[in-house]
Amino acid sequence: MKDALDTEFLSIISDNLNQASDALSASIADFESKLNDLRLGTTVWVTFVFEEQGSGSGPPAECCGEIGYGKHSGRWGLLYRRGSPEFEYEEVMFLTDAPRTEKLRAIEQLPELVSKLETEAYELYKRIKGTIEKMGSPVLLHHFEIAE
Repeated sequence: MKDALDTEFLSIISDNLNQASDALSASIADFESKLNDLRLGTTVWVTFVFEEQGSGSGPPAECCGEIGYGKHSGRWGLLYRRGSPEFEYEEVMFLTDAPRTEKLRAIEQLPELVSKLETEAYELYKRIKGTIEKMGSPVLLHHFEIAE
């Protein structure tokens, strides 16, 4: 019979968990780098709701998180914050620094985040192009050859 205080199996699980978590953070950092290379210069947030078991035996509480892309602490990146639109959000952090379970919830929202980035970047492009057209500068207009 296994000793209840034996931590050998827990140690193995811990090693595997840490390796998997490091790999996940590396994948997030790689995706973040690809976004940064695009130099979009725009910020978007995607809100998601989840349940979290509080302390004690009460019912789970409804919580809110947001994954975003924007500038934080002087650099662009994938961001995370927790809270609620009705109340203040906790401090913004880089997604790679978020707790594991919250990081997993947040990355499920990446397709929606990318879609919002596409929409926001395109809208910003159209506003900039419209402003240049109002300025009447043919020198600047020749740079806008995107098929609309």
